Amino acid sequence: MEGLEALERRLADQQCALNEQSAEVANRMADIEAVERRVTAREAALADQDKQIADRTKGLQALERRLGERERAINDRLCEHERREERRLEDTARPMVPPAGGPREGGMTEAGRLREAFLLARSRLGLPPITGRYTYDADGNRIRRDPGADLPHDRQGLPDPPPRTDRRDLPRQESRRDFPRDDTNTSGRNPLGRLATASTPTTGGIATPTYSSDQPTRLRAADVMLYDPEGVDVAAFVSRLEFMATLEGEAAVLRVLPLCLKGRALEWHNGLSPECQSDMAMSLAVAIDELRGEFQLSEGEAWDQAQELQFSFEKVAELPLTTYITRKINLLRAAGISDQAMMKRLLWEGLESGLAMITPLVPTERLDDFRRRIRDNEPAARRAWVDRRQQFLEYGRARYRAENRSLTFRQRDRQAEPIAQPTTRAWQQRDRQTDTAARPWQQRQPDAVPRVAGAGKADPTALPKPVKDQPTARPAPSAGCF
Repeated sequence: MEGLEALERRLADQQCALNEQSAEVANRMADIEAVERRVTAREAALADQDKQIADRTKGLQALERRLGERERAINDRLCEHERREERRLEDTARPMVPPAGGPREGGMTEAGRLREAFLLARSRLGLPPITGRYTYDADGNRIRRDPGADLPHDRQGLPDPPPRTDRRDLPRQESRRDFPRDDTNTSGRNPLGRLATASTPTTGGIATPTYSSDQPTRLRAADVMLYDPEGVDVAAFVSRLEFMATLEGEAAVLRVLPLCLKGRALEWHNGLSPECQSDMAMSLAVAIDELRGEFQLSEGEAWDQAQELQFSFEKVAELPLTTYITRKINLLRAAGISDQAMMKRLLWEGLESGLAMITPLVPTERLDDFRRRIRDNEPAARRAWVDRRQQFLEYGRARYRAENRSLTFRQRDRQAEPIAQPTTRAWQQRDRQTDTAARPWQQRQPDAVPRVAGAGKADPTALPKPVKDQPTARPAPSAGCF
């Protein structure tokens, strides 16, 4: 019985523990439900805030649209007012009275002395200067737009000007013929009558010059770059193509790309298949890849050429400093060198010694600043090189004079002879020197002059007279020449 009672007490204790755990779980569940309710409330509040933010964003966008419309309307009105004021000033301006036609009073006739350049000068007519306004079309071509060209003609009491006519669109015979003069002036002679052409409207004998026709300015091959693989690196040409494509548009650059190729590049382009040429004409990236694949040097070849490229003042006519800098940088980039410190070092090592001495390397300096400093120091290094060269030449001349000052005429003449002489002549000179050394000093003189026919007989007992200043095979060298 005691065992059963003990078991019942343990069961009762376990039941109490379970009841406590159940109460704790219930409390936790209640806490979790409270947290869920708070989270739900917070989510609802955040959703309301998001909705309010979206509404405010829509309101701000609508306000921005209204402000943009108002700003455009104001700008349009200002531009319209400005163009109308310009047209009004043009219409109300009156030209200065031209000077008399001279003694013949012919004005603009064939015998007159007035020139069209005087009549067409806008500053002398009192008109404001033409300020051209430019825009670009879809192909990247620059087009000039006249101010006020789209405005209606609002002259008061004056007839409308005739439509514009481009003289280049007319036939050659029609453009060469003389247009009728405007002789409506009551003065009897119209000095401005020659201006009454199809492209220049006239009112009352006074010519009103018009603006030039709207012709797009097309990109030319010379504006981009002429590429010859023998003298220009492909990396420089590709860089120029990318830069011009950024400015003028890819279509404009592709249109003139075949015209930029010269020499071997032109032959290569002509030998391509029609499909490849079509792909190059449609995409600048494809054209650049084809150019690089054909003309780009390998890294080893570019490195060898960069190491061989040196700058010296003796060969500055063949390789100027700017060409050396640009070509060496392009070769180093083609060799896979992109570190500016290494490029500056290699560029500096290829300079003339005097120029490299006055242009030391600065670790924190940019490559562009280093190039600019090299170009700035070139004149001083060139002057120092010329001075050293002149000093060396003067030293050589002075040394030559000092060595030849104590020599006789014959010795100087002997030194002036070429070193390479025929063998027979060398043996003759050696025999003559041996015979002369064997005779006494009184007889060490050249042979006597041969007797001239018809002269008196020579005395057999007389010694042969020395012949002085005997002419040699060549004249004596002048002082200072070597």
